[in-house]
Amino acid sequence: DIVTLDNINLIKNPIFSKNLENTILNSKPYNELAQLALSSVYPSFSFGSNSIFSLKSDFNDPLQFNNLNIFLYNDSSNDLVSSTYTNSRYSLNYYLNLYYINKTNPNINSRKYGGNFVLFTNILKNSNQTIDIYLKQSFDNANKYKHPTTISFKHTYNISYPVAYTNHFLSDIQILAKKDRNNNIYGLKYKIQKHLYNELYINANINYFKSNANTSLNEQRGIKVLENSINTIGDDTNILMEGYDGDFYVKDIEKYSLQLIKTLNFSHYFSSFPISLRREQLSIKYNYFKLHTYKDFIIKEKELNLQLDTLWFHKLPIPINIKYITNDHSKDDYKIKVLLAATF
Repeated sequence: DIVTLDNINLIKNPIFSKNLENTILNSKPYNELAQLALSSVYPSFSFGSNSIFSLKSDFNDPLQFNNLNIFLYNDSSNDLVSSTYTNSRYSLNYYLNLYYINKTNPNINSRKYGGNFVLFTNILKNSNQTIDIYLKQSFDNANKYKHPTTISFKHTYNISYPVAYTNHFLSDIQILAKKDRNNNIYGLKYKIQKHLYNELYINANINYFKSNANTSLNEQRGIKVLENSINTIGDDTNILMEGYDGDFYVKDIEKYSLQLIKTLNFSHYFSSFPISLRREQLSIKYNYFKLHTYKDFIIKEKELNLQLDTLWFHKLPIPINIKYITNDHSKDDYKIKVLLAATF
């Protein structure tokens, strides 16, 4: 039984119970939003001077054109619920983020909601390299008069292997310009990481930002320096300083980081005990900050970081991250932070 291209004759095949000619396919147009389904759940706990819980859920359609992210966050002074929808089907893509935040001690100009709308396009995208341009309009909850606009250019080149703990090689540069009321902020972030020998890596970071702002914590003006590594609002001009006490604003900032990372492959699997150890990663990091407010400041920070790749109940991988941090301008001699996370 043959289907010819000349006359498109469908001849009944005795293998099937009915003629293919009379078969009607029950097909429907592809509906992206209707196909969204839960793809992952990522809870995490962080313990230290400020205990933090967060829960991230991702919903994707089968073609990976649409993503819905729901994020819950709680610490001693903040409760946050955030939702982000991303559409990456076309040449010009977008995402919309809306969030509600309840602060224990809000300032007089703050509000309980905010959001971000971002247009972005991929100039280049392949297995190792991406070039993207972003245009972001934000509505900040910290100050009801703060509606910054940010444009950024980002180039990433990455080489990684499936079983490796970290990137074999990474070069990531981001150039940003931000307009916040009558203030301008501009600068760049650059990160490079390279494998040296036998799973020993070197990582270097440069963050350089300048502004014409008269810094103010109440008015949220200037470049924000954060203690908390979970940046819930997603402002790329924020700078992380985990060893300090609280958040503050500066006019100009330079941050230089150098890190050595070593992957260790000590493992031990238990037959009855519920927690097994698969491998580890040890790193040391030095951060140098040069800040300018009403005068110049130099702050130095050191980190010792141990990551444990553990397996719970013989099925569930849970990474455990332990950090020991010293900061020469902190009131504490040192800080210890422990982070546990899992993916379902």
